Amino acid sequence: MEVNKNAPVLKIAVFSDGRLTVDGAPASIQSLRKSLQKIADEHGVVWYYREAAQKAPPPIATEVINRVIEARVPIRLSAKPDYSDAVTAP
Repeated sequence: MEVNKNAPVLKIAVFSDGRLTVDGAPASIQSLRKSLQKIADEHGVVWYYREAAQKAPPPIATEVINRVIEARVPIRLSAKPDYSDAVTAP
C-alpha cells in the first residue's frame, strides 16, 4: 500500500512500564481506538515507537498493535522516540 507523503500522522508510543501516549499525550486503549478510527477516516498513517524494543513487550504493546491492525491503517515502526527513523526488515 502506497502512503501519501502528506497523509495525516498519528504518533503512538508504548513505554516499557506500560504507559501509552498518542501524539504525546497519555492515552488508553479506548481513546486509542477513537484516534485510530479518525486517522483511518482521514487515510492517514501510524508512526509507532516502543521503548526497549529489544526486550519483551509490555502487554499493552500487543493490544496496541492489534488495534492498529483492526483499523487497517498503514504503520511505520521507529526505533527512536522522536520518530526520526524507520525500522525496515534486513
